[in-house]
Amino acid sequence: MFVINLDVEAITRAFFEFSVAQDEFCEAVTVAGRHDAIRERMMVEVREADGRGNIPHGWDTGEWALYPAHVTSAPLRIYQAWLEGGKAVAPQRMVEIGVGLVMDGARALSDGAHC
Repeated sequence: MFVINLDVEAITRAFFEFSVAQDEFCEAVTVAGRHDAIRERMMVEVREADGRGNIPHGWDTGEWALYPAHVTSAPLRIYQAWLEGGKAVAPQRMVEIGVGLVMDGARALSDGAHC
Protein backbone atom coordinates (compact mmCIF):
# COMPACT_ATOMS: atom_id res chain seq x y z
CA MET A 1 0.00 0.00 0.00
CA PHE A 2 1.30 3.44 -0.85
CA VAL A 3 1.90 5.93 1.96
CA ILE A 4 -0.42 8.27 0.09
CA ASN A 5 -3.30 5.88 0.87
CA LEU A 6 -2.54 6.09 4.59
CA ASP A 7 -2.71 9.88 4.39
CA VAL A 8 -5.89 9.82 2.34
CA GLU A 9 -7.56 7.40 4.73
CA ALA A 10 -6.69 9.52 7.78
CA ILE A 11 -7.76 12.75 6.10
CA THR A 12 -11.01 11.20 4.86
CA ARG A 13 -11.83 9.85 8.33
CA ALA A 14 -11.08 13.26 9.90
CA PHE A 15 -13.33 14.97 7.34
CA PHE A 16 -16.24 12.65 8.06
CA GLU A 17 -15.80 12.80 11.85
CA PHE A 18 -15.64 16.60 11.74
CA SER A 19 -18.59 16.83 9.36
CA VAL A 20 -21.00 14.65 11.34
CA ALA A 21 -20.44 16.91 14.36
CA GLN A 22 -21.48 20.12 12.58
CA ASP A 23 -24.65 22.10 13.15
CA GLU A 24 -27.56 22.65 10.76
CA PHE A 25 -26.04 25.84 9.33
CA CYS A 26 -22.86 24.06 8.24
CA GLU A 27 -24.92 21.20 6.86
CA ALA A 28 -27.03 23.61 4.80
CA VAL A 29 -23.94 25.30 3.39
CA THR A 30 -22.42 21.94 2.50
CA VAL A 31 -25.50 20.64 0.72
CA ALA A 32 -25.98 23.92 -1.16
CA GLY A 33 -22.84 23.18 -3.18
CA ARG A 34 -21.85 26.82 -3.51
CA HIS A 35 -18.55 26.11 -1.81
CA ASP A 36 -17.15 24.02 -4.69
CA ALA A 37 -15.21 26.94 -6.19
CA ILE A 38 -13.78 27.87 -2.80
CA ARG A 39 -12.79 24.26 -2.09
CA GLU A 40 -11.11 23.93 -5.48
CA ARG A 41 -9.14 27.15 -5.00
CA MET A 42 -7.97 25.99 -1.56
CA MET A 43 -6.88 22.62 -2.93
CA VAL A 44 -4.86 24.29 -5.69
CA GLU A 45 -3.16 26.55 -3.16
CA VAL A 46 -2.26 23.59 -0.93
CA ARG A 47 -0.93 21.55 -3.86
CA GLU A 48 1.21 24.46 -5.05
CA ALA A 49 2.53 25.21 -1.56
CA ASP A 50 3.62 21.70 -0.61
CA GLY A 51 4.21 20.00 -3.93
CA ARG A 52 1.33 17.54 -3.57
CA GLY A 53 0.40 18.30 -7.15
CA ASN A 54 3.53 16.48 -8.26
CA ILE A 55 2.90 13.11 -9.84
CA PRO A 56 4.24 10.27 -7.65
CA HIS A 57 6.93 8.05 -9.17
CA GLY A 58 5.52 5.29 -11.33
CA TRP A 59 2.16 6.91 -11.97
CA ASP A 60 0.80 7.71 -15.40
CA THR A 61 -0.01 11.44 -15.68
CA GLY A 62 -3.58 10.85 -16.81
CA GLU A 63 -4.27 8.23 -14.16
CA TRP A 64 -2.81 10.40 -11.41
CA ALA A 65 -5.25 13.17 -12.37
CA LEU A 66 -8.11 10.77 -11.62
CA TYR A 67 -6.83 9.84 -8.15
CA PRO A 68 -7.07 13.26 -6.45
CA ALA A 69 -10.32 13.93 -8.28
CA HIS A 70 -11.79 10.88 -6.56
CA VAL A 71 -10.34 11.28 -3.07
CA THR A 72 -11.22 14.97 -2.86
CA SER A 73 -14.75 14.86 -4.25
CA ALA A 74 -16.10 11.49 -3.07
CA PRO A 75 -16.08 12.32 0.67
CA LEU A 76 -18.07 15.48 0.13
CA ARG A 77 -20.58 13.75 -2.13
CA ILE A 78 -21.01 10.90 0.37
CA TYR A 79 -21.56 13.39 3.20
CA GLN A 80 -24.06 15.34 1.10
CA ALA A 81 -25.97 12.13 0.30
CA TRP A 82 -26.07 11.27 4.01
CA LEU A 83 -27.53 14.69 4.83
CA GLU A 84 -30.01 14.61 1.96
CA GLY A 85 -31.08 11.12 3.05
CA GLY A 86 -32.08 12.47 6.44
CA LYS A 87 -29.07 10.94 8.24
CA ALA A 88 -30.73 7.53 8.01
CA VAL A 89 -27.42 5.87 8.93
CA ALA A 90 -25.88 6.42 12.37
CA PRO A 91 -23.03 8.98 12.23
CA GLN A 92 -20.22 6.58 13.16
CA ARG A 93 -21.51 3.99 10.69
CA MET A 94 -21.58 6.67 7.97
CA VAL A 95 -17.94 7.49 8.80
CA GLU A 96 -16.94 3.83 8.42
CA ILE A 97 -18.92 3.33 5.22
CA GLY A 98 -17.67 6.61 3.78
CA VAL A 99 -14.02 5.83 4.48
CA GLY A 100 -14.47 2.36 3.00
CA LEU A 101 -16.10 3.67 -0.16
CA VAL A 102 -13.44 6.32 -0.71
CA MET A 103 -10.52 4.03 0.04
CA ASP A 104 -11.72 1.02 -1.93
CA GLY A 105 -12.23 3.29 -4.90
CA ALA A 106 -8.78 4.82 -4.37
CA ARG A 107 -7.18 1.39 -4.14
CA ALA A 108 -8.43 0.58 -7.64
CA LEU A 109 -5.64 2.84 -8.90
CA SER A 110 -3.09 2.84 -6.11
CA ASP A 111 -2.65 -0.91 -5.71
CA GLY A 112 -0.89 -1.24 -9.02
CA ALA A 113 -3.53 -0.76 -11.67
CA HIS A 114 -1.70 2.40 -12.74
CA CYS A 115 1.54 0.65 -13.68
